[in-house]
Amino acid sequence: SRSQPMQLGRAPIGASSWPVTHLRNSARAGPAATYQPSTISLERHAEVFRRVKAWPAYAPTPLLSLPAMAARVGVGRVYVKDEGQRFGLGSFKPLGGGLVVEDLALAAAAKGEAKPVIATASAGNHGIGVAWGAQQAGCRSLVYLHGGVSAGAEATIRRYGAETVRVEGDYAASVRACAADAAEHGWEAVQDTSWPGYEAVPARIYQGYTVVAEEMLEQLRSEPSPSMPTHVLINAGVGGFAAGMCAHLWERLGSERPRFIAVEPTEANCLQCSAEAGALTASPHSDAGTVQTGLDCTEVAEVAWRVLATGVDDFVAVPDAVVEPAMRLLADDSPAVVAGHSAVAGIGALLAAAAQPGLQQSLGLGPDSVVAAVICEGAVDSQAFEAAVGASPEEVQARR
Repeated sequence: SRSQPMQLGRAPIGASSWPVTHLRNSARAGPAATYQPSTISLERHAEVFRRVKAWPAYAPTPLLSLPAMAARVGVGRVYVKDEGQRFGLGSFKPLGGGLVVEDLALAAAAKGEAKPVIATASAGNHGIGVAWGAQQAGCRSLVYLHGGVSAGAEATIRRYGAETVRVEGDYAASVRACAADAAEHGWEAVQDTSWPGYEAVPARIYQGYTVVAEEMLEQLRSEPSPSMPTHVLINAGVGGFAAGMCAHLWERLGSERPRFIAVEPTEANCLQCSAEAGALTASPHSDAGTVQTGLDCTEVAEVAWRVLATGVDDFVAVPDAVVEPAMRLLADDSPAVVAGHSAVAGIGALLAAAAQPGLQQSLGLGPDSVVAAVICEGAVDSQAFEAAVGASPEEVQARR
């Protein structure tokens, strides 16, 4: 059954009391600040984009205009980039993990070596992307999963030929277990977070994610009345996707770049904690966890933080209360959008701002704002999606 009914021109019932927290980044770079290319750059993007475009299954994911959403939240336009359509895999993650697996397979072939064994830890989508990439390259793969990852997500990972290993504890525990086993057995760890001595792979993964940003810019420019966004809201876990998007928009658009807002779960707000402390800081452990499983990360990747520390304008954390109303609203919109539990933090922040004038003012949202958000996953777990939305992913997709 559907709770919290919504009407055009207003936020979901209860949104005014959602405990959303906002932090304006005191270390943010000013509009005139030039992006200093480091591990993520336009130069590297050009090579990555050429590679990805050559993949047989490549096609840009849709950029959808949602005028009803814009009217509901009181802004000029709302665009969403639907990454649930990426390669039929349900998220943007193959752009990073699949790219690195291809790199490793090509390097081994050039040396006349056996195909590498690929290992990774994941909360779901990254594991699917790596498993798919390994299947494409003909490599054995293992994906380490913590207890919060659903059986549906695990089944999808296995469908692409990966072996799965369950680990007690949280996402960080699964990363440690994977790294230890990879070192012991000589496997290639393809991880989307970083630690001392392990930066090249996650940096390459984040570079792959810049494909989403470039596609979005190209699609916005081809709109009947082109207008660059004033605000971009990006969901964040360890910060890798946010870093790829932020770096690319900053270097590509310079002083014309949009206000960049990173949105994460209240129960895993490591970016917000780090910004408040002025240094990398883990978020407090929560036994409850979050239904936003793909964003359930308590530590920021250091490689990502080098971009986000000054590139993000605002850090926002949203409670799980925003998730199902946002999923249902997108499913009922025109065009309809299939969005998973970890896809809607940014939309949830936008809905909260419509009901909370102080938050709206703090984020600088108004009738002239052009907002872009990335729906970073589709229905990774079909049963969980149907339970939240009241319709299957296929039924929602058919409405488009």
